[in-house]
Amino acid sequence: MSEQSTALVVHTLAEAQELSRSLAPAKAILPRHVQDAPSALAIILAGQEMGLPPMLSLRSIHLVEGRPVIAAEMQLAIARRAGIRHRWIATTATAATIELSRAGEDSLSLSWTIEMAQAAGLATRGPWKAHPAAMLRARAITTAIRAYCPDVLSGVLEPDEAAEIRDRPTGTAALRPEVIEAEVIQPAPTPSPAHSEIWRTHAKSWCAKLREQSGLTYAEVADWREQALGLPRPSALATREELAAALDQVGDGVEVREWQARVAADGGGE
Repeated sequence: MSEQSTALVVHTLAEAQELSRSLAPAKAILPRHVQDAPSALAIILAGQEMGLPPMLSLRSIHLVEGRPVIAAEMQLAIARRAGIRHRWIATTATAATIELSRAGEDSLSLSWTIEMAQAAGLATRGPWKAHPAAMLRARAITTAIRAYCPDVLSGVLEPDEAAEIRDRPTGTAALRPEVIEAEVIQPAPTPSPAHSEIWRTHAKSWCAKLREQSGLTYAEVADWREQALGLPRPSALATREELAAALDQVGDGVEVREWQARVAADGGGE
């Protein structure tokens, strides 16, 4: 007798809504990015379109500006469920080449190289410096899936891609922050009304000091504080002393990069 899946399945919008309302108060079992019932519902529905059960969707999917964000490894798993076969032709710290195929169609081989990452302004970012082979594999996977089987996954971002649009100013068309003389310029996030004066006064110098001492961006540190430590983002801090302490906590950025590596190894989960 073949094994049957025991994963919970929702069949109607009403069932999804009821499940979202039931899960929303259970903060201990939900990732931090699932804030309330509407966000849980949006993630469950996004996952259902890709054939994922509700709890796996809640663990695996983030939403950034309305677009699903899924780790490259999970994207590949979804593609495999849809009948896509893959083979790694090369995976090193300087290049990753993947071949995708499916029954009745020609295969596609696609590469991402460290030179491509450098040209895109990515190679100096924390996870790229610490784990270039993993980051190249992630870009190769997502680019190949978009090119070969957009019918399986469409409009989905990988976490490193999502980091490029998080905290950008509203209305900015470019996906990536402006690059000037090989330095990535990250715009400071809009301060909240309660802390606007402190953040507006110190954001520029704080971000400059952050990059000088650690090579990290505001978004990387904000995500680490929020997701790994359960602390507020720097833009929410209310005093100069708190901002200074936040910089000291980052130090040379080693702890942040170790957390990023663990997240990448776990498939982008919390």
